[in-house]
Amino acid sequence: MPDQDFFQFAGKVWAEGGVPYRDIWDQKGPFIFFVNMLGWKLTGNGYGIVIVECIFLLATMWFLWLAIGTVHRHECLLANRKPAGSRGTDMLGLWVCVFWIAVCLPGSWNMTELFCLPFLAASAWLLIRSLFAYQDRPADRGGWRIPASWAYVHGLAFGVCFMTRLSNAAGVCVGVLVLTVLMLMRKTWKNLGTCILGFLAGVATFFIPFAVYFAAHGVFYEFMYGTVLYNLHYAGGLNAASGISGVSTLALVFAVPAAMLLTGIIRSIRRKAFTCDSVFLVLGSLVFAALFFQMFAIPTGSYLHYTVIDVVFLPLVLAPVTNVLHHQLPRVVVLTCVAALLLGYAGLRTRQVETWPEFDNTWVARLTEQSHGSIAFYNMNALAYTLNDVKPVYPYAVFQDWQAEFSGDLRTKIVDSYARPRTKMLVVQQYGCLTPVITDTLKTKYQLVRSFTDKVGTYRIYQRIPHTV
Repeated sequence: MPDQDFFQFAGKVWAEGGVPYRDIWDQKGPFIFFVNMLGWKLTGNGYGIVIVECIFLLATMWFLWLAIGTVHRHECLLANRKPAGSRGTDMLGLWVCVFWIAVCLPGSWNMTELFCLPFLAASAWLLIRSLFAYQDRPADRGGWRIPASWAYVHGLAFGVCFMTRLSNAAGVCVGVLVLTVLMLMRKTWKNLGTCILGFLAGVATFFIPFAVYFAAHGVFYEFMYGTVLYNLHYAGGLNAASGISGVSTLALVFAVPAAMLLTGIIRSIRRKAFTCDSVFLVLGSLVFAALFFQMFAIPTGSYLHYTVIDVVFLPLVLAPVTNVLHHQLPRVVVLTCVAALLLGYAGLRTRQVETWPEFDNTWVARLTEQSHGSIAFYNMNALAYTLNDVKPVYPYAVFQDWQAEFSGDLRTKIVDSYARPRTKMLVVQQYGCLTPVITDTLKTKYQLVRSFTDKVGTYRIYQRIPHTV
């Protein structure tokens, strides 16, 4: 996806001494750039990012495995059964989750959601343990507490979402709300106070280092603008897109929220009571459904990655099902299903990657050589910079007209940035039917050399008029 190409480019700029938001700007929090910078530092090229991605995915799988085991043991406890011999069905549940991650992250793992998932999965696992502990310890027995260290993990999960894209924290917010209400109901005031401090400490662990770093480099406002302020305009303008997603896309978007809602209702009916885990499932499903409702206004499935954050609650849905399968299906059938998911996962990932159009760097490399590196790209994929080792001279280096569409303030910043040409050559890709926001600069300070169209888009190549500033 073009997003991951830009994240890789921003990581490269940072690894080579640049500063995000000063030398390269985007509407994301800095953690996504940070992990890409680590990957670039690791190997000196983009392959290091794959290593980092694998580490994050494995960590996510570990916490999902712990959550599935926790739910399975609790289901067995309620049914007065021993939880022994469930590894096969637990593994089946785990690979259903991993397969779902593959479905919702088309084209690349290098998205904000993947790097949030280990923290979200850890938070979900501890949330599940807290909810089950609350149900198993009635108020008259006392003893129910939430360790401050668990609240710290919830704060870490919120903090990493804050430092990538805040909407990723929807599930954490619902979980923290439910736990807070439970502590108020039990009147555990001291525990509530320590948990508040633990949560804030977790958030600060992510926020403070980045805030200090960018303040020291004089771009604290730009950091906050890209992380929070611009996205308020973006969220409000996204629904302006026309069209409705296809039925298949909508089914994927709302599959997990619908499953959470159904599971919560069934649990309440079976137990003849509104238990805290069923209440969480219903409330969480409604919040996710409201968050994902914007998918109705998006005519393609390219935003499906927004929805992968709900995978951390799949154990609450899957474990009861796999628990039933454990007693109904032979082990060979379960293992066959696991193997099919593994093969299906590999096939799906391969097909997704191969179906994305390949970036044609031949003519871009030729132009870069002709300009002796004095070139910039407008509305183009960040690979134009990365593959040709071109440093960005404008902080608004990619997606310019797309980003300007959602904020008049950013539109002005882009126009002002390009008002003083800094390169001999500027390549502009047409974005939809929009007129480039820097049209006045192109007319007065650049000369159109030629234009052409390939399978990806239409391009115009400009040369700076000599002696213009």
